[in-house]
Amino acid sequence: MSGWQAAPIYVALDTTDPARAGAWADAVRPHAGGVKLGLEFCWANGIAAAREVSGAAALFLDLKPHDIPDTVAGSLRAVLGHVRPRHINTHASGGAAMLEAAAEAVASASGGETRLLAVTVLTSLDGNDLATVGQQGTTSEQVLRLARLARACGCHGVVCSPAEVAMLRAAMGPDFDLVVP
Repeated sequence: MSGWQAAPIYVALDTTDPARAGAWADAVRPHAGGVKLGLEFCWANGIAAAREVSGAAALFLDLKPHDIPDTVAGSLRAVLGHVRPRHINTHASGGAAMLEAAAEAVASASGGETRLLAVTVLTSLDGNDLATVGQQGTTSEQVLRLARLARACGCHGVVCSPAEVAMLRAAMGPDFDLVVP
């Protein structure tokens, strides 16, 4: 993880092919802070393959569990029993109890090595989508509300859109991780 401070960029390895992901990881390792592997890769190949592909590079596991608190905490502990990513995430909209359980699970299972991020509002959603599921206010208001909840529950940062970085940095301060897909 020595490259993390010099180049805080994760390269998304959006493939289900372990050989292709490994080749891409090897190609970007000298130039980026780490690699991101998501649901598709892990469902197709398992967590052990994510550990293999990332090698010595910092890993962001973009798995986004969203369920009852015990299930999310258990799933995060299970993953962290096999790999130590730099970042892992969950959905902030799961609520305070879920976020607190997730934060406790990540802290205890990783010994503090892994930082928990919360996904605020998916970038595929707009104001109309949010209104359809009963959320009020603008997308920015919901992002800020969920970021504050995430921090209060022990998360180290959020996944956000580039359009939200300035607002979140101003509101959350310099020590709150902002990860942009």
